[in-house]
Amino acid sequence: MSSCSGPEDAKVVIVGSGFAGLAAAATLVKTGFENVLVLEAKERIGGRVHTTKPFTENIIEVGANWIHGQKRNPLFKMAKEENLLSEGTSAFKKSRSVTHQDYFFKEDGKQVSTKLVDQVCLHFSKLTDKAFDDELKHKHRKLSLGAYLDDAFSESPLAAKEDGQQVFECTKYKEFLVELDIYFVFHNL
Repeated sequence: MSSCSGPEDAKVVIVGSGFAGLAAAATLVKTGFENVLVLEAKERIGGRVHTTKPFTENIIEVGANWIHGQKRNPLFKMAKEENLLSEGTSAFKKSRSVTHQDYFFKEDGKQVSTKLVDQVCLHFSKLTDKAFDDELKHKHRKLSLGAYLDDAFSESPLAAKEDGQQVFECTKYKEFLVELDIYFVFHNL
């Protein structure tokens, strides 16, 4: 393996041109790396973000369509610098991606109780806050974040409620799918 004297000599390959890959490339270029190559297997960039006009002039978001979190989020910072954010405030006062404003439906087409969704979202919020509490990190260090959340939620009475587990899984998936990818890329984890 050869060494390099500085960022201008390094050759970096980033696999994937989703937001995380593009943000990583932008950060590297801004910090002096000159030889950065982004590889993408698909015919378009953007990863899970995908806007399309399949039938009319109206657009449809078929992928991710908002940025989760503003604090220490390199995607939010990049989108703000490039003027890609819509005017106004964020969608929610807290940066949780699933709220009582979301609707959950069962396989039979019936809506899951919004009260249950609220309860699961509140509990999920408390669990994630606890997971990132500096005083408690040493207790959970051996568990992945997903494993910690699963274990902690299984101890909750909400896990035994009909549809509680499904709402929790959806909440977990939506909240962390993008954020974890970004976090791990930018913190070299």
